[in-house]
Amino acid sequence: MAIFSKNAELVKDKSPEFKFKLGSKLKDAVTGFEGICVVRNQWLNNCNQYGLQPETLKDDGGVKDKGWFDEPQLRVVEKEVHKEHRSTGGPAISVNPSNRMS
Repeated sequence: MAIFSKNAELVKDKSPEFKFKLGSKLKDAVTGFEGICVVRNQWLNNCNQYGLQPETLKDDGGVKDKGWFDEPQLRVVEKEVHKEHRSTGGPAISVNPSNRMS
């Protein structure tokens, strides 16, 4: 990641350091909200936030919304419940060639 200083020169910034891994089960110390960490981001002022996806569905079978929480108020319930998977992109081998984008 790179940012520009006030005099428009390029300044290299180090990658954000996150306390929790994607796929970990976390709990918010304030509300008690629990979920799997599915996304994390860092704001300009170095505030790391995590998106937690609840493991249960709504009564009607729908998916519950993610909750967003600041790093300092989160606690680990269980490490790496789901392993992080990085796809390199591109068409899947199982996709019929006629269905692929050119």
